[in-house]
Amino acid sequence: MCEPRYLSTKIKNNVFMEGEKPDIPRSINQWKREVKIYQAFGVDVLQIQPTKGCQDQVYVANVAMAIKPFIILANYKAPGRACEIPPAKKFFESMGYHCIQPPYVWEGEAETKQLRNNIYFGGYGKFTDIRAYQWLADKTGISVIPVREIKDEMYHLDTGLFVLDETNVLITEAAFDKKSLDRIAQAANITFTPKGIETTGITNGVSIPDKKIYCSGTFFPEEKDYRKAMEFLLTTMDKFGYSTVFIDVDTYAVSGGELSCSVMHLTF
Repeated sequence: MCEPRYLSTKIKNNVFMEGEKPDIPRSINQWKREVKIYQAFGVDVLQIQPTKGCQDQVYVANVAMAIKPFIILANYKAPGRACEIPPAKKFFESMGYHCIQPPYVWEGEAETKQLRNNIYFGGYGKFTDIRAYQWLADKTGISVIPVREIKDEMYHLDTGLFVLDETNVLITEAAFDKKSLDRIAQAANITFTPKGIETTGITNGVSIPDKKIYCSGTFFPEEKDYRKAMEFLLTTMDKFGYSTVFIDVDTYAVSGGELSCSVMHLTF
């Protein structure tokens, strides 16, 4: 994770950033609470040092992904984000990880989700080039199911897909084209999110699998759409044996971020 010390919307990389200005002290407080919650569930939280001028550095889900035996660093298309790569590379290499980087634009864990074993979903469209996945497959031996993102508001894979377990996924139908939905359905059982609440961050959760905890930033009970999303998550996660914990991180929304954006998993 990385503290949002230099959070800014000066460079507008998505449709949510127009006219928005972050409240940095409040964002830092929310981030610290988020860290404490993960730690309370026994998760080790490692922190990349914030770098002045890197406005989106808190969203570490984009900066890399761990696929044994490598840390694969992002190759950013979005302006203003390349500055995140050097501190991330230094951070991972200081712990002994071997870092590699694709020659094609690709935005890390936010775009690439493991279903089971060596089978992954790979999102592409606005910020990721589909050719990055063949490169990843060649380098790591994984198999990637390509998933095309079609909405400006849903520009990373995690905005429309969450892996519940090795055979089940949570999907927001509007996020992807029909061919992609068909590919997903061939690989896993789909539970669709309700229509009309696509941008509530409903699939942007952080799971703690060994404790069956689903952490969600879909927390805005004053709003009808969010109440609907919260009720759906509670009942759906109950069915899959998860306990749902809501974390207030509404300050991420000024730059189009959600809870999952703030976490990158070190899985080996």
